[in-house]
Amino acid sequence: MAPHRIILLLVFFLSLIVPAQAHADWINLTGAENAPNIAEIYINDDHIRLVLEVYVGDLDTFIDLVPDEMLKDGGAGRLPLAGRLRRFSRETFRFVTGDGRKLRAKFKTAEPRMRKKRESPFVGMINPITRRPV
Repeated sequence: MAPHRIILLLVFFLSLIVPAQAHADWINLTGAENAPNIAEIYINDDHIRLVLEVYVGDLDTFIDLVPDEMLKDGGAGRLPLAGRLRRFSRETFRFVTGDGRKLRAKFKTAEPRMRKKRESPFVGMINPITRRPV
């Protein structure tokens, strides 16, 4: 057998024996990082963490998460937080386990903040249809 074929066979068999590792990083090409509302979902072994960035114009969609003290009327006539979280977990943002169990939300914090800076490959581009900046 020719020496180059022996080397190729050896490399092939070694590639089957030696475990390969691969690392990946996701590159967003949809422009979603520029959306007015952002949901970051972190899946861990014992819990799921949801971090929301909500545009002030869309607060009515996420009103169950807005603390009473941030409302002009102080939350008069609203369900208590526990009831609002149940409704949020059921109607707005639902997580279901592989065995069908629905997870209930726990509230950590809500506060006004500046938007998190996210790099975008679309910065400075012009939409070819509208001729407006992306």
